[in-house]
Amino acid sequence: MKNIKYILSALMLAWVVMACEDEGKNTRLNINSPALLSFPENNTAYVLVEEDQDKPLAPITWSAADFGFEAATTYQVEVDKSDGDFSAPAVVSTTNELEAILTVGEFNSLLKLLDIEVGQAANLKIRVVASVNENVEEVISEPISISVVTFEALIVYPKIYVPGAHNGWDPSNEFTALYSKDFNDKYEGYIQFDANNLFKFTPAPNWDTDWGDDGADGSLDVKGANIEVAAAGYYKVNVDVAALTYSLEAQSWGVIGDATPGEWATDTDFTYDAANNVLTVTLDLVGGKQIKFRANDDWGVNYGDLEGDGILDTENDNNINIAESGNYTITLNFGNGPVYSYTLVKN
Repeated sequence: MKNIKYILSALMLAWVVMACEDEGKNTRLNINSPALLSFPENNTAYVLVEEDQDKPLAPITWSAADFGFEAATTYQVEVDKSDGDFSAPAVVSTTNELEAILTVGEFNSLLKLLDIEVGQAANLKIRVVASVNENVEEVISEPISISVVTFEALIVYPKIYVPGAHNGWDPSNEFTALYSKDFNDKYEGYIQFDANNLFKFTPAPNWDTDWGDDGADGSLDVKGANIEVAAAGYYKVNVDVAALTYSLEAQSWGVIGDATPGEWATDTDFTYDAANNVLTVTLDLVGGKQIKFRANDDWGVNYGDLEGDGILDTENDNNINIAESGNYTITLNFGNGPVYSYTLVKN
């Protein structure tokens, strides 16, 4: 009799396990309900004008995606040309909310990434990609067709702020803002920190919300603890808002090349100009030869100028030619947006 009870118990347990496994499989199979755009509607036409660039664009809104189970969902709003395949879209927003809010100028700027003709109606499409984590397949909405007329203007890059002891804890200080060059929620910039400097990040030029780091582990926490920089220096700061992570890398910049006193063997270092938020160096250069800029006396991070336009780039064969011998002041500007630049002035 006891054996029968044990057998029945084992069968019941097996049935429960199988039922749970089936339920788990059904949960995974329910990944079939993408977000649905509620605005813009199909064939919505936008005409963007410069006079309105600081005004809010009508919010882009959508319904929640359904993965068959409750989960924190990340939504990425993407725009591409009508004949594009979304392999390189303009990313409007990455958010956990059901709307994307931006200004006319911001929308105009990010559409420049698609290389559309200014002043002419461009046929585009917009979609929402919903994801939970890398173990669950993302769901994608059907694209909605839109047309947009853009205007010629300087690109307005998204930015976040870095208030701290270095700037009087001022969240509106653009001197130390970080910028997203690719409009993809990844921000970068350079800041000069003193030893034991404390700071935080804010998504807006105010204290409505902020990010700190409770565990000093590189992960950001809403209203978390102040972040401390132990050693003074000029730091490259990167923040991934979508992943809520950040990194700090101390960098000492120098100029090198056969036009410099150290030729290609030894860097001549820049110094930080706090008044202008730039790096400068004055030295003698030899005409008919070349220079480049690099960080930490190493070729891991280096810049030249491919087109001779004063914009720093990392492409190959980008050495900077020195036309005439003489004493020069070189300025590196990493502080006014994501497009880094330099000047070379003969004294």
